Amino acid sequence: MTVPPFLISVDFYNGFTLIREESDQTDMYFKTRNRKKMSAVAAVILTLSLILSFMLSFALRALCAVPDTSAAEAVYLYCIDNGILMYESNSEKSVSPYAMVKMMVGLIACERLSEKLDTKITITSQMIAGAGQDKQMKMKVVEGEVVPLRDLLYGLLCCGYNDCATALAIYISGSVKDFVSLMNLRASELGMNSTQYQNVIGTESGSARTTAADTAKLALQAAKNELYVEISSTAKYVLSATNKSSEIPIYNRNYLVSEYPGKEYHRNRGYYNSDCRGLCSGDSGTSRHSVATLAKKDDTSYLCIVLNAALTDTKIYSFSMVTELLNWTFRQFSYKEVVKEGENVCKLPVHMSDVIKETDICAEKSISLFIPSGDSDNIKTSYRLNYSSLKAPIEKGTAVGYLTVTYNSQTVTVRLVTSENIEGSKFLYTMNSITEISQSRVFKASIVCMIILSAIAIFIDYRIRKKAHDQIYLRHKIDDR
Repeated sequence: MTVPPFLISVDFYNGFTLIREESDQTDMYFKTRNRKKMSAVAAVILTLSLILSFMLSFALRALCAVPDTSAAEAVYLYCIDNGILMYESNSEKSVSPYAMVKMMVGLIACERLSEKLDTKITITSQMIAGAGQDKQMKMKVVEGEVVPLRDLLYGLLCCGYNDCATALAIYISGSVKDFVSLMNLRASELGMNSTQYQNVIGTESGSARTTAADTAKLALQAAKNELYVEISSTAKYVLSATNKSSEIPIYNRNYLVSEYPGKEYHRNRGYYNSDCRGLCSGDSGTSRHSVATLAKKDDTSYLCIVLNAALTDTKIYSFSMVTELLNWTFRQFSYKEVVKEGENVCKLPVHMSDVIKETDICAEKSISLFIPSGDSDNIKTSYRLNYSSLKAPIEKGTAVGYLTVTYNSQTVTVRLVTSENIEGSKFLYTMNSITEISQSRVFKASIVCMIILSAIAIFIDYRIRKKAHDQIYLRHKIDDR
């Protein structure tokens, strides 16, 4: 530590005065130095706070930002329970269906064959003729092999095998051409007006088209079919031994629901997502990959579709995109209780009570809406009452109207009820009864009748009296004569 020069020049012979002056200067030196230290520390803290705030702000923006979906031709993210379209990109764009064709094949097969899964069929040359040349896309059934329909369904929905698709199509319709017609008819029934199928294996065809919005309609229907969801969500299945082969395990190629250990394992970079189930995945053979899947989080179900996303030797963008979109949704959206059970909404006047002149009207049940974090301004609340006032006695829970809460397309309505028991006043009730009776038509008619009858009685009495008087007068007159 450097000693200030004025400390060296202290004259001990001049006594206390000089020492005190030098001491004051020393105090001033240390105070100045401490202030500089404190200023430096404050500057460092302020700088770190600014850096931390910037980093936190950047991180929050990154968390709130919608994931990049530019690597896909079309994307569709939908909340099934609430009917809300969470996110879409080019959802009406016409694209080639590729692997999504097999979702329609599988849906029709599950609808038609659910009671015949143990039925065994013999593979014909026609059933395997149109399966293509890609050996990885075949279960490798051979002519004359006897195979259960169940195994063909698992081969189709777990692995997307082409020979399973053609075998099922011919078994159901007699020919692939007739089955394709059935596919297009089913698409029309589901309202898939922008979809046209040309084959059952998803190979390139100029006239075969669909959209992400149409694919969502198909996926929603598949999601309702328990057999379809069960099969397409199975991670591993063992094919039965047949007259041509022994038992063979197969693994689901939808990496969201299974870790596939086959030749393509080098491409599986941790895509597994425990929130996902089924429905369909596959590539186009042109460095494009598509996936449609169900997801469930906190008792809320979602549907996510990514069509024709980029596919490389190191990354399958469709799988990672699904997880990113779902995680974004889970962070951004949640159920929020906007009205609590028993929460006071308004008041109503009360008549016929000695004590209570008005009572609270409350919500019979709580209301929760699925909304993004921090977006409460768009929630609209309205209520309708069936009465302008109430008359005691009143029981707690008496329905008096309705409360409606709306957020975008979500609308929830609950009953409005009274919040307490209210006893009536016997005196006021009696007086009110008298008042009501006196104001009733019957009472008024009775009074009118009484007046009329009284008038008639008076008139009759008058006539009788007058007649009697006249007779007495006449008799007196006769007697006077």
